[in-house]
Amino acid sequence: MKRLSEPQREALHSAVNDELRPSPRMLCLCLGTGMTMSTSIDDYLDALASSAPTPGGGSAAGLVGATGAALVAMVARITYAAPRHAAVQEQAERLIEEADTLRRRFLAAGAADEEAYAALRAASTPESIAAAAAAPIRIAELAAELHRAISRGAALGNRYLASDLRCADHFARACAYAAAENVAINHRSMKDESLRQRQQVELDSALACFSIDP
Repeated sequence: MKRLSEPQREALHSAVNDELRPSPRMLCLCLGTGMTMSTSIDDYLDALASSAPTPGGGSAAGLVGATGAALVAMVARITYAAPRHAAVQEQAERLIEEADTLRRRFLAAGAADEEAYAALRAASTPESIAAAAAAPIRIAELAAELHRAISRGAALGNRYLASDLRCADHFARACAYAAAENVAINHRSMKDESLRQRQQVELDSALACFSIDP
């Protein structure tokens, strides 16, 4: 992961004042990102609310998972910048990279789910049904990875951000539940029982950490 420069680190230290949360403007300064997220989310939700078949539940599950990953990254960044937590700075830095990567993977998986469902609507074949079921399984697997990342976030010991990690865990669980629903609906159309069972094993493995009965 690219390290913060010394001026960026000092700016973030000043912004958090050891524990206080930095403003979105300060975070954008330190991370080099643009202030376009709210606009893009609005556009996505408009599309989700439309009569178009995509995006749908699987894509939305990916966004929920990405939101949870973003919360984990936020916790790690604030902890990284806090002098009180200097002893876990290295762990926080690794978690920043992990959570940022997870966020990107969730969004990519959501997009893949949209593509798989669009292909299924265009032509319902054994291949398109299998792909439509496989896409949300990948999202469920990412939700399990997020669950483990949340545990590493809790191990950083920043009690002021414990509620943010609990929110992230709720998002991870919601993402996993939603993914399981999308797998189930596609499995109803699957004729290949051997493939269905193999996919179900993959899904069950991903859901095990959530104690979800799919």
